[in-house]
Amino acid sequence: MEQDAYLNAYRQRLLESLHELPKRRREERPDALQVFVNHECVGSLNCRSSDPTFAFASRERSIHSFEVRTETGMLLGGLSAPELGLKSQRLAWPGYSLDVTIHNRLEGGSLRVAYAAAPAWWSRLGRAASSVLPATGPAVGAPAFGLRAMLVAQVVLLAAVTFLIGDRLFDRMQQTEQTIGAVQRAQQDLASAVQAQAQDAINRLEAKVNQVLQAQASSAAVAEGNQKAISIVQRAMDELSQQQRLMGTQVVSVQHMEEHQERVARQANLEVERMARVMMSQMQTDREELRDELHSLSLANEHLAKQVSSLEKKNQDLVNRLKTAGVDVSSRVKDTGDAGPMLAKEKERTESVPSQTQMAEARPDGSPLKFFVSFHDGTSEESIDRWLQEIQARKGDLDSGWYTVELAQPTQQPADRFLESIKTAKIIKAVAKSRSRLPAR
Repeated sequence: MEQDAYLNAYRQRLLESLHELPKRRREERPDALQVFVNHECVGSLNCRSSDPTFAFASRERSIHSFEVRTETGMLLGGLSAPELGLKSQRLAWPGYSLDVTIHNRLEGGSLRVAYAAAPAWWSRLGRAASSVLPATGPAVGAPAFGLRAMLVAQVVLLAAVTFLIGDRLFDRMQQTEQTIGAVQRAQQDLASAVQAQAQDAINRLEAKVNQVLQAQASSAAVAEGNQKAISIVQRAMDELSQQQRLMGTQVVSVQHMEEHQERVARQANLEVERMARVMMSQMQTDREELRDELHSLSLANEHLAKQVSSLEKKNQDLVNRLKTAGVDVSSRVKDTGDAGPMLAKEKERTESVPSQTQMAEARPDGSPLKFFVSFHDGTSEESIDRWLQEIQARKGDLDSGWYTVELAQPTQQPADRFLESIKTAKIIKAVAKSRSRLPAR
């Protein structure tokens, strides 16, 4: 506390000194003053020199304004001058004054500043006395005795005035002492009264302090009880909040479980629907393929039946020819050698029939085989074209990485066996018979 009071007092003294500093600087006699003409510093005036004057002349422009500042830059005063003519003015401050003369002409202007210190108090007193007394100077041609008498009279008058002033000051001092004694007595009476009142106030204050202490003790007891009750309520609130958090966690976990179950159920339903669609599409594709295969088989059977009927006819013709040839052989032994080659040709023709039947089984309608091929990543077009030339096939459109390939001529082996043989190539990644069986990429 004492340190805070000391700091506050020190700060107050600093503020007062800062407030009084400009006033004290204006009252003090400066060592030098800065002169500004048209808001530009043109020089300084040395106030301590024997001839404290400053002169300035300008041929380019006239002098419009004049300012005087201290060495620290604080503005003391200034004035403005007319465009043409002479202006003289005295700027006075406590302790000194400046006589400023500004003369503006058509070709420029000039400035003269003279510094004058204020006279001492006794000089001012003598000047005031001489201004009060009448001018009683000796007439021209008066005797020297009259001059001396006049001087003596002035001295006596001055002494009388001095005596009267001293007497008045003495009476004033006595009155001041009496007033001071009365004031001291009044101060003593007031101090005693104030002391008695202060004592009564102190007694009342002690009684009030005792009452406040008692009330504080009772309020402290009540506050302690309230604190205990608050702590109990706080513990109950904590337990309740823990239970609420636990219930919230359980509710959230149940909601999460329900959401998970719903999500799993939706995923299962979607998977089942997807599998059902896939199976239905696959069944539809299998059905279409089975229908196509049945149709091709029926066509192959019809073709085969036609070939069988034609073969039966040829066999019947052959049997008839053999019978006729047998008769001729029995009659002609020479013709026996000719029947052997004819039987061998018929046998070869009969053996060639199954191969044609197998070719008919490969593609009964005689149309070229069409399938879809996917090549490994990085396979060049040259390798693909070379492979197509080897199998004598044509390359079709590219759709999602699958090339459509069509054989130029019908193959002599079944389609499934031909496709299995194609899969053994190094550049082949996958082979499909129809577009519906293309695997997803």
